[in-house]
This record gives sequence, structure tokens and C-alpha cells, in this order.
Amino acid sequence: MKILIPVDFTELSDFALGIVKNLAQFVPLDVHFIHVMKAPDDAMKGDNGCMQIAKDDQYLVDEARSKTMTQINDWIKDVGCTYHVEVRAGDITKNLIRYTTLHEIDMIVMGTDGTVSHHQSALRKTSKAAELTRTSEVPVLSLKCDRSQMSLENMLLITDLKEPKEHRMQLIKNLQKAFNATIHLGCVITPKNFLTTDEIEIKINSFIQKNGLDKVESHVLLDKTMESGVLCLSSKLNIDLIAIGTEAKTGWKYLFADKSVEDIVNHLFKPVITYHI
Repeated sequence: MKILIPVDFTELSDFALGIVKNLAQFVPLDVHFIHVMKAPDDAMKGDNGCMQIAKDDQYLVDEARSKTMTQINDWIKDVGCTYHVEVRAGDITKNLIRYTTLHEIDMIVMGTDGTVSHHQSALRKTSKAAELTRTSEVPVLSLKCDRSQMSLENMLLITDLKEPKEHRMQLIKNLQKAFNATIHLGCVITPKNFLTTDEIEIKINSFIQKNGLDKVESHVLLDKTMESGVLCLSSKLNIDLIAIGTEAKTGWKYLFADKSVEDIVNHLFKPVITYHI
């Protein structure tokens, strides 16, 4: 499994490194560490989407890159698997997305302190992890604390049951198999997505069948919001990891879309994996 860890030399990076060291004991890993530096003010974007650095600045950038790579290698220590270190300049999100495609990354793992603003408007600021849930084609695991000793026994898989269909959740199945975990299929019914008991039962069974889920238990909860319902289920079931599928939304679609998934990533303390359906 190929994992990408964005490095910013804060405790958030330590959270990501800690859980990856834990995973490496159960799953063969190939870890890629990347640090994205701020590009010089006069740098320009080339036709290939990469930053073009002026000759006068290239020496300073190369020197900073070399020092940063040494710093990352000193920080990694005993990761317990093969790893690679990359230092780039430019926009963080665009560089991460480009790297995942180029190196066929299976999952991004990153620490997050959540949203920087709780203003619930379409123009609100949000965390980098929540931003990646919208733009990354590969799953994103976000962490808010040290999970280096986490035992993965119970996984909460959230579905809204709008249209039961096959999800791209091979990573979830791989983690379940590696840890012999139980998947708890959670359906939170809110006033916005009301379903009858018969409809819920039919759709849950259809979802399980279409996605070939094993060792799975289903749970239905009525709550005011998706976020509060997921919080309740995760506490009630002693959940170690939350997984939730999401659809890529940008531009106007994002501005007027439901932000439930971002709220879960930003506010819930449990580790959260998001993947594109």
C-alpha cells in the first residue's frame, strides 16, 4: 500500500507518522513524505502545472530543499517500511494531488486541527484535510491526535442510502482484512433524508450486497444532523475509525452542496477516512 504524508514539521505530521508506523506492523507499506515550500514571489506556473523558478532564485530554492530533505530524514527515524522523501515548491493542495497521480498513491494520511472558522456560510474557511476530501481522487485519512497505539477493531462506515450502489472502498476492505475488524454500517436519518423502516431495510441490504461486505453489522439512528448522528454512533459502538464516501464538488456545486462530510472531518475527534464514491 502506497501512503503519502504531507510534512509541515508540526505535531500534525507527528500524528500521521505515528499511525503509519502502527499500520506498518500489519500491512506492507511504501510511504512517501512530501513537504511543499512557498515558491518565490516571482515564480511562474509552467505549461505542465509545475512552478518555474527564476535562475537567480534557483540556488536558494535548491539549498532550502536540501536542508529540508535532511530535516525530514532525521525526523522519520524507524518508520518500519520503505520510504521516499520529496520537497517541492508551490501550492500545497495542487502539489499533493499531482503527486498522488504521478506515484499512484493509495491513501493520504495527515493530521488536522479542524476548521479554522466555525462560520457556517458557503464562503467559510476550512481545514486542508477537508479541502482534500473534495479534490483528492484517493482516500484521505485525517487525524486530530496521536493514534500510534490504535487497535482497529471497529470501523464505522457511514452511508446516506440515497442510491445504494457500488463504492470504491477497496482500501476499507483491505484495512478490515488486515486487522480482522468489524464494519458497522451506519445510517443516520435526519429530517432532510427521511426514509420509512421498510425503505431503510431494503436499501441497507442492497448496499451490503452490491459492495460485497463481510463481517458487517447495520445500525440506524434518527438525529437532527448527520454530524451529531455520526458522533453518537461512534461513541455508542466504541468505534476506532470512521469511513465515509463523498462526491467531488468544486465551483458552484461546492458552494451550494451539503457540507456534512467536511463537518465530520473538521469536528469529530475520531480518525476519519473519506473516499470518492
